[in-house]
Amino acid sequence: MRLTSLLLFLLALPGCRAHQTYFRGVDRSLFDSELEEMSAELSSDLSAQTVVKPTPVEQFKRLEPVAITSKGFQGRAEWSPDGDSVVFQSARGAGPAANRWEQTYLMGADGSNQRLITTGTGKTHGAVFIPGTDSLVVAYGSTHRLGVTPAREALAVGDSADHEMDLVRHDLTEGKVDTLVGGPGFDGEPHFCRDGRTLAFTSARTGDLEVYILGPRGIPLPITSHPGPDESPRLSPDCTEVVWVRRLEVGSDLVLAQANGTQPRTLLSSQASLHTPSFSPDGNHVLFASDLAAPGGQLDLFAVHRSGQDVRRITFSDGSERTPRLSPDGRRLLFSADGEGSPQLYVAPFRATEGTPWSIPQRDGSTP
Repeated sequence: MRLTSLLLFLLALPGCRAHQTYFRGVDRSLFDSELEEMSAELSSDLSAQTVVKPTPVEQFKRLEPVAITSKGFQGRAEWSPDGDSVVFQSARGAGPAANRWEQTYLMGADGSNQRLITTGTGKTHGAVFIPGTDSLVVAYGSTHRLGVTPAREALAVGDSADHEMDLVRHDLTEGKVDTLVGGPGFDGEPHFCRDGRTLAFTSARTGDLEVYILGPRGIPLPITSHPGPDESPRLSPDCTEVVWVRRLEVGSDLVLAQANGTQPRTLLSSQASLHTPSFSPDGNHVLFASDLAAPGGQLDLFAVHRSGQDVRRITFSDGSERTPRLSPDGRRLLFSADGEGSPQLYVAPFRATEGTPWSIPQRDGSTP
């Protein structure tokens, strides 16, 4: 593939200070010829894009994923409450004057009817559906309030906490956009309780990235105060707990606490990096991406029981997999992967017993 060597170079670059899951950019000139060729294709009607080819089973050992995107650079993606749709971020800008920051798109769960739902200006990040509403409503971080598109010298997905963003609520049925959380600094990575009334998110309003909860009264309450980034919060299906990633000087922790931040406990602690956790629909497991298999190397998907035991490795491919999200019925796994070039979105059938048991080395290098 034309982008394979380019992506291998990208994978060797360090991640940003708070979002190491995605690619750092490189000089724009490396992408110009590729993007110019891509421009004509991307300008065609996105609704024409449908399911792409199945990925060879050997790429993922036990999983049998199907690619549901094929254009641009895909980032985080989330299921709708009914499992019929997916909202996702994608960098699809092409040409010298194009906006190369990621925008938010909507599509069917099979990759059909892809359409841009944001303005195409500025930068958006981390869109999720808001449940408990009669309309089709999503929330995401956006720089749109700034009125300008931040300068960019490269094409990448991520690096969002390095920009000032507000959390917005976007009613796709009525076409109305309102600010959920605003103010100085980064506000992003939203995740809602099933009733749509409680919101977990990250904010850098104090100068450090922390996890906040926004309840029905609309007052953001910090539930972390740890030096260094706390990020990627996800509420449990019953809304009683929250899991997030805590970045350390070396490595990271996966932390589970009550939804108000009390009784925190470490599910996993590793010298490797941990990313983008999410609960299984029954709340018994947490899925995440990590370089546990080879710290500093490519990312694989893992799952851990809420007890902190029974760690399982889900993917074994030649590339990196990110942002695992189980469908509401628990039968399909949505994730991004770059094993065949630029990062694309995949859906694979999933069983509760999926994965191979995996031992996590202690911080002293020993194995429990």
